[in-house]
Amino acid sequence: MPAADWPWPGERHDPILPGEIITAGRLDQWYRDQHLASVAFLGCVPYDDLGRTPYLLTPEQIAQEMADREERNRLYQQRQKEACGAAERAETLLKARLGGWRYRLFSVTGALVRPSQRWPEVSYRIQRNAMVEVIRNGRLQTRLCVIAGQGEPEADRIMSVLDLIESGQEERLWEMANVFPELR
Repeated sequence: MPAADWPWPGERHDPILPGEIITAGRLDQWYRDQHLASVAFLGCVPYDDLGRTPYLLTPEQIAQEMADREERNRLYQQRQKEACGAAERAETLLKARLGGWRYRLFSVTGALVRPSQRWPEVSYRIQRNAMVEVIRNGRLQTRLCVIAGQGEPEADRIMSVLDLIESGQEERLWEMANVFPELR
């Protein structure tokens, strides 16, 4: 069968003939061919038979694959460092915005309470990694789910919520958040 008609990766070798002297390499190749043939017959190709296995790659392809993996790993580590740097910068900005004692209180309690600019009896409780709680007359009324964007530090989310509350744009906060009524 010509190589173009061969439906699976690798080369097809001649079948083992009766009376042929079989070497270990020839037998190994025969088993591979049989495996690939049965896989193609069943209509499925497992991941290790898609041309990425070491026995189907040339040394140059293996070297290129390893270089690609090293480059992907280097980029991943660089992005992790950048993400940590962004989180540290955001935390520094939050600390500067809240001031010394308010930031220490937030660090200990894990929550900020801000009064509503629009509704006098309402206040918002902003927490790390949690929904914003809406408190009315001392009772929990609802929760607003405001999620940080992918890769956005949690301190940035907190500052965004603070901006909307303190600037009187609470309607916008309610529009962009998913509202979860409190069960009683």
